[in-house]
Amino acid sequence: GLGQALAYVVPLTVVVRWFEGQSTGTAVGIIYAAYGLSSAIFSPIHSEIINPHGVASKRPPGWQEGDDISERYFLDPKVLDRIPLLFPIMAVIYFSLIVCGTSLLKNPVTTARGGPQPDRVTAILTAVCTPHFWLLWLMFLANVRLLDFIQGYSKLFGMSLNIPDMYLADAFAVAAICTATGRLTFGMLADQVGFQRAMMGLVLAAGLLTGTWPLVSGWGQGFFLIWMWALHLVVAGNFSLMSFAVVKTFGAAQFGPLYGLIYTAQIPGTLLGAELALTVATARGEWTLCYLSTGWSVVGLALISMWREPFGKGEKTLDGP
Repeated sequence: GLGQALAYVVPLTVVVRWFEGQSTGTAVGIIYAAYGLSSAIFSPIHSEIINPHGVASKRPPGWQEGDDISERYFLDPKVLDRIPLLFPIMAVIYFSLIVCGTSLLKNPVTTARGGPQPDRVTAILTAVCTPHFWLLWLMFLANVRLLDFIQGYSKLFGMSLNIPDMYLADAFAVAAICTATGRLTFGMLADQVGFQRAMMGLVLAAGLLTGTWPLVSGWGQGFFLIWMWALHLVVAGNFSLMSFAVVKTFGAAQFGPLYGLIYTAQIPGTLLGAELALTVATARGEWTLCYLSTGWSVVGLALISMWREPFGKGEKTLDGP
């Protein structure tokens, strides 16, 4: 959503201006790692406030075998009564962190550009008209489907394997650490081998993991969790790599607007992905969504195979030296 985008795009824009020339991938990876690590900190807090005794979710009244497996609810009145308490507590914590963080943001003076505003608009429009922009937009659309799948269905799959809610909360805290590690790792990898190779490795690994997840989950809860953590580690690198590509292709000066425009791929991607997921899950069951995600990996692989560095090794960018 809007709040989520603002939470990290603004500091990310400042960071790429400081590190445009070197270690760009590592720098954006650190920012994204902090963003991902927040789940490891706050998810257990949320669970402790709302459901401290680990009350299990239940099927709705009237549920029968063969009905939608995703229909599970927390029906305990004590759990439901604690939900409103969560919002003011987290509001105070988040507001305090935001005030501290924004007070430390500062743009490097040496990267400031002069000239009238129309020059900036022209640079953005020129970038949008390039094939590189639209290839990145399509890659973002395909790859974010993998993220939505993992975030939206991991808990559902865990519940179907009868993993208790409190254990899942701890498992997702570990997954958040994997997410942070993956974002930093792929950012550093991009600095070493470039965008195309790093992204190709990501989509290949994601496709392999999603395609085999139903099989290994049948071996036990431990294998399910290992695959879930591996998927969080791998797929999380998408944001670091996309940010790296935008900076190396178009420069840091217009990073904010251009990355925001590429981020709009989430809109049609979410609508398309939700419709496909509903159709597949209804016809074949929720675990079949793993194979749908593997299909998105194939699309991502085809797109990254078409990528060509605009100026060879990225010494220049499309908006200037």
